[in-house]
Amino acid sequence: MLYHVIYSSRATPPLTVEQLQEILEDARAGNEKRDVTGALLYIDGVFMQVLEGEKDTVVALMARITADTRHEDVRVYHEGAVDHRVFGSWRMAYADGTPAQLSAWAGLPGTTTLDAILAELGRDTTRASAVARGILGAIAG
Repeated sequence: MLYHVIYSSRATPPLTVEQLQEILEDARAGNEKRDVTGALLYIDGVFMQVLEGEKDTVVALMARITADTRHEDVRVYHEGAVDHRVFGSWRMAYADGTPAQLSAWAGLPGTTTLDAILAELGRDTTRASAVARGILGAIAG
């Protein structure tokens, strides 16, 4: 069954550009082996990520991420079966973003802080799909 997860986590400690690049390279290589696709957004020390693949594989990958000491405050906003991959062309796409962009993608005009946006995503998890579409637009744009 094709499955996806949309989650956020806080990097511990915040990453340098070089460290982020290394994570992306490792993720792409690992995802190639696992047949996982997805996208990563990194804003002010916070990861927002979409993972897509076979359910058992994605669930196991999320368990590894949750246990990884480089992540804290892991929050899953949406997970479940999907009909098709949204990020099928990318083993791990990457998009730069700002809190203002994330807020707009989530349909939260006027929400200015990253913590406020994440809190609202936690209250209304239906906004997570809109965020995934926003990330896709930024990547494809």
